[in-house]
Amino acid sequence: MLIYKSLKLIKKNYFYFVFIFFFSTNLKANSVEAVYDIKWNNLVLGSLVWEFKLNEQNYEFKINLKNSDFLSKIYPFYGEYYSKGLIKKTNFIPEKYYSIWDTKKKKKVIKIFFANQKVFKLSLDPEQKIDPYINYYNLFDTSDPISASLELIINNDGRLIKNVFDGRRVYNISSGNGVRKNFKNKDFSISGFEYDIEISKYKNVWKDNNKKDLKKITVLTGEFSEGLILPISFKITTKRVVLKIIYKNHQNLD
Repeated sequence: MLIYKSLKLIKKNYFYFVFIFFFSTNLKANSVEAVYDIKWNNLVLGSLVWEFKLNEQNYEFKINLKNSDFLSKIYPFYGEYYSKGLIKKTNFIPEKYYSIWDTKKKKKVIKIFFANQKVFKLSLDPEQKIDPYINYYNLFDTSDPISASLELIINNDGRLIKNVFDGRRVYNISSGNGVRKNFKNKDFSISGFEYDIEISKYKNVWKDNNKKDLKKITVLTGEFSEGLILPISFKITTKRVVLKIIYKNHQNLD
């Protein structure tokens, strides 16, 4: 039963997985690919492969989620998330965002195009057959989850990112200052910082209620080399279960 609830958490709250998967102290990193396990207790539910390209002018970011062999027959799933945009001063300006969530029974595709920090075009497959409860075209200074997360953590100045839009929900995100922590496992020991990510003013675009099970998002980061800082662990706490995303390895792609 608890395993099933964990799988339902992935299905229902998959968009949280795009949060906080990179920040660098100097924005001079080029291309990196990092691999993570998605775990419930000691059970590996799936894997996450994350690739980014980043310089002082622009960014491009991609995440792939896939079920483990153990779940291939019980609950096969695949997720893909992508964002690209410009960096102006300390702001991350999105140009394009898309997400794909594919299971045995259903596939959902969301594409968002931005212009001047406003939603220019939204494409949903399958299409919604009802009118939205929020006019997302009227949102100002709009961002997608990836762009907002990058801006929040890279600047690390306690700012609030408003009007984060993922095609189905609108919300604000913020984080407090990091608390120094040490992380150790059989492969390595590293020092880093732990952050709590807060989501506020959460609103469903296509539902007449704003219910959510999420209670807390916690990210532990560590510096590996030459200013490259990666998440070591990422924890999602809901009313029912706790999921963790744990670092395995990374490589430079340049």
